[in-house]
Amino acid sequence: MSQSLYSTVIEVQRPRSVSGPAKVLEEFDIYLKEPIVDMEVLVNPMDPNSDLCATKPLEYWKSNQCRFTILSEIGRDVVSVAASSGSVERAFSVASDILTAKRSAMKPDLFANLMLVKCNAGLKVGLNDV
Repeated sequence: MSQSLYSTVIEVQRPRSVSGPAKVLEEFDIYLKEPIVDMEVLVNPMDPNSDLCATKPLEYWKSNQCRFTILSEIGRDVVSVAASSGSVERAFSVASDILTAKRSAMKPDLFANLMLVKCNAGLKVGLNDV
């Protein structure tokens, strides 16, 4: 007899191996059931009079990357900020070239289209590439 006496009463829970979109959804469900983290926490939780410090989302995802393997990668991508502001400065420079004092009556749609063309002028995309 290969089954034990209690095998019909006690079922051993085997961990499910989930992958792909089901894994993301499972992690997301677990994440949503977590208690909400305060935006500011006490520096010293043992002292109610201690100073408050802001919580850091990147630290949260780093400390929980074992629990949320896929969500932590997504969270780090969403929360992280580029180290350089060069692209933003370049966009403002292009905008100031397009919208001069003489062109101050330009409609927003035209301005947006000109910005799109100017910022993407260096792309080499032809009709055959689509």
